[in-house]
Amino acid sequence: MLLSATIAACSSSKPAPAPAQRTDPPQAAALWGDLKPVVSVKELMKYMIDPVSDNIFDAVGTTVTKRGVVDVEPKTEEDWDKIRTGAVSLAEGAYLLKIRRPFT
Repeated sequence: MLLSATIAACSSSKPAPAPAQRTDPPQAAALWGDLKPVVSVKELMKYMIDPVSDNIFDAVGTTVTKRGVVDVEPKTEEDWDKIRTGAVSLAEGAYLLKIRRPFT
């Protein structure tokens, strides 16, 4: 009986309202004007995206030598900050690739 009352109290006869639809287009172009690239795709990859990705991909690793196994992992807050910097820069750099620019 208690279970029936709980189920009845928790169930809703009203449908959930539809989520609000955004109808206005983004105003970024109007606010900032056209974005003009400074470097080519290859330069963006070489000088920004590839170097900051090293902050992430070099953060963890294992090296086997004659002396034994050396494990590398983030240990300090500075190590983690370097990874966060790489992650944010890599994520935002991906959006820069969406801007029309010369490839080479």
